[in-house]
Amino acid sequence: MSGKTLNMLSLEKELTYIEEDALADEQESVKRNYALLEQEKNAITIPHPEVHPYDTGIDYEDISNIHAKKRDNQPAWDKIAVVKRYLNAPKLFVGHCLLQGGANYYIIDHPSLASRYHIHNQPIHMINADDKDYAWAIRMWRYPSEDKRVRYSRNIHMRNRQVVAVDVVLDRSNQIASGITDFFLRKALLRNKNKTGKHHSDHSGKAGQYSYAPQKSVPCCARLCRIRQDHGHAAQTTLSAFQQ
Repeated sequence: MSGKTLNMLSLEKELTYIEEDALADEQESVKRNYALLEQEKNAITIPHPEVHPYDTGIDYEDISNIHAKKRDNQPAWDKIAVVKRYLNAPKLFVGHCLLQGGANYYIIDHPSLASRYHIHNQPIHMINADDKDYAWAIRMWRYPSEDKRVRYSRNIHMRNRQVVAVDVVLDRSNQIASGITDFFLRKALLRNKNKTGKHHSDHSGKAGQYSYAPQKSVPCCARLCRIRQDHGHAAQTTLSAFQQ
């Protein structure tokens, strides 16, 4: 086997490890974010928990008393309703950008969900993709090679509150992932690897198929496809370095 072939196989294997690790990482991160949202909802204090929105009374005095308690409860109910909108979103996140200093920006693509500066007092930013106040963060996620502050940028595919696939756009913590900044080239290499059906040794030393995502194709909305295509804007291809 030629040196170029060996280098290509090593490159494909390393890219697979990167994608597999990113998938596991995002599955845990998103699970933790949902748990924090649940904790935030449960921490909201309702002044009169025995009174519910549709309760009524049996006489004038009883009804008047219940209405007064409902007014007291309304601000808490409103806060709970806001958090529930995030919890009930089956595809809450479409991207994740981590900065070198540790700041996390999770991108949401839902018209009714506003950006949030934290989740249950944790410094985790959830940014709406259309939020002009966070246009700079959205740009770092879309074009990570333009900004040295970005440690990694990922696209996230979700279904029923579960992360089913992750696309690594750029990862500066890995020499290979940071060297190949052309998102579409990296995906083409992974597709080529899957077509060949070759085996490699996994982390445990056992032989196995390269695989980092479910076998079934992951549907995504046209808007997310557009967002993903934008990543090719500032691509710099360095594949030749691995072929030498």
